[in-house]
Amino acid sequence: MRFGNFESPPQEPIGEGDDRKTFVDPTNAEKVISVTKEGAEKDTYLQMKGRFYLTKIVRALLPENIPQIYQIGETREGIQTIDRERIMHTPEHAALQEARQYGTEEHEELAVKQMVKEMGKEMTDIDLKLSELGLDFSIDTNVGNYTKDETGNVHYLESFKPWEIYYQNPPEIE
Repeated sequence: MRFGNFESPPQEPIGEGDDRKTFVDPTNAEKVISVTKEGAEKDTYLQMKGRFYLTKIVRALLPENIPQIYQIGETREGIQTIDRERIMHTPEHAALQEARQYGTEEHEELAVKQMVKEMGKEMTDIDLKLSELGLDFSIDTNVGNYTKDETGNVHYLESFKPWEIYYQNPPEIE
């Protein structure tokens, strides 16, 4: 467990999405810490708590596909963090993250195609398993949310938000 505030180290993040940047935990290279970006929608306290427990449950049901979650927190300054198990990036995933940070749109498209080629069917299989658990509304199918470990298991790297507004029929909660 990490006590105190997390301050992003001077190194570059190992991953970056629309809402979060992910860094290697400076105290334990086996873990990562995702930090909510400034301007991104933040979870309420109950959503953070729900995200933690729902991700724990999904991990218990699909341990070969969902990284362990250790804690979720918010600093006094309002920075939200998620501490998770680190799954090493495949060369294709590393190329995608590099293209997103430093490359052109063309480089990113090429990296996406390589990742889909590498993991295509397995990504779909995980999505189907999550749908069978009733989590299809919570799946972000962006290819950057998947990676393959050294044993060949594909992992879904996102945590699970416990409820959201159903945009097809607002303000219904799903």
